[in-house]
Amino acid sequence: MFKFNVSNHDLLEVSGAVQEVAKRIQERLSGDVAMLERAGKLASAGAEVGAAYAGVDTKPATVEIVAKDGVRDDDVRVIEHILQVHMTSPLHTATAAAADELHGIVAGDGLGWLDSAYNAESARLVETLGRLEAKSDLLSAVGLTPYVAQLRRSHDAFVAAREVRGQLIDGKPEVVAAVRKPLRTALRSTILLLSEPARAEHAAYILEPLARLRTRRGAATPASPAAPTPAV
Repeated sequence: MFKFNVSNHDLLEVSGAVQEVAKRIQERLSGDVAMLERAGKLASAGAEVGAAYAGVDTKPATVEIVAKDGVRDDDVRVIEHILQVHMTSPLHTATAAAADELHGIVAGDGLGWLDSAYNAESARLVETLGRLEAKSDLLSAVGLTPYVAQLRRSHDAFVAAREVRGQLIDGKPEVVAAVRKPLRTALRSTILLLSEPARAEHAAYILEPLARLRTRRGAATPASPAAPTPAV
């Protein structure tokens, strides 16, 4: 049973995940007016969280985050470049198919996502890392294992930098409450709708970005979203 407590997670990471949830709703339930309305509210609530955090940024924290984001972006581009070599060079015909499959995960629709807002980029990157790491045999075949490990490290460093910045807003409970409540409300109503029989078959896919979020230290880990229950 899927249980999700917003307070158990970094609020910025939740905002990124709900924006991914909103995209998945639009993808899977494009003809469902009620769910599309939920998607709009989720995206709006997520954006409000990002705006609130930006409003209390300090210059040093922001500079550090920009630098860390640049490192992880470069790591993605290196991986994409290596895959292109294996896909196009006659010296790598034996690994071209493996490279093509991995390239579809990293840049099947280009690398424009690296220019997305941090929340959306992080959500996409976490998904990409998970899919890549599940293909360990293919990574080994094209020599990408250490490069993906480096990307994991650079992403973790970025997340750590954002957590430092996030502590700034944690010291402003009135700001946190103002942006957390709409997010929690939108999420709760979304999960309730997804629990209805007509939509339940899509719940696991749509809510997966929430299920893979890290919890704050000491918080319980959420279960699979196969049988969703309202967020609290």
